[in-house]
Amino acid sequence: MVALPFVYSITSSYLSSRPDVGRQLTSSSKHSCNAWIMGIAIVLFLLGLWIHRRSNNQKDRFRRDPHDPSFANAEIVVGPGTQRLLVSGLWGYVRHPNYVGYIIMAVAMQVPCGFDSPLLWGISAITILNVIHRSVVVEDACLRKHGPAWQKYTALVPYRFIPKIF
Repeated sequence: MVALPFVYSITSSYLSSRPDVGRQLTSSSKHSCNAWIMGIAIVLFLLGLWIHRRSNNQKDRFRRDPHDPSFANAEIVVGPGTQRLLVSGLWGYVRHPNYVGYIIMAVAMQVPCGFDSPLLWGISAITILNVIHRSVVVEDACLRKHGPAWQKYTALVPYRFIPKIF
């Protein structure tokens, strides 16, 4: 955790020391603007941020008040006692939509760098591996906590990150 500020600043440092990076992807001129690449990066980042925040907001609202009228038509897996798992909204597509948003944001931050340095894409790769590991840990904890309700949830939502793939 101590290294995260350093790791996430590598991209900014790289871009500030090499202002021509990304331009070769849009034009052969060194003086052209890489607005398309930045536009793609910004759109990807905002999409990731929206997915991340939307899924966390859904989860938080459901935890606070599962009987909220906005969840009246939501599909819910009910476990023993007061356990309830949301199977609607983004949580009905994949089991970790908040992590999907985080991965998209991590990749978007590398897009302006182009493909000049594998180190920079290594940051995204490490982030993805970390998120996959975290999802396994979270799912083990959920299985212990929710038991059969978690098994039913994973049967209803079989994919961790990408529907029909993974």
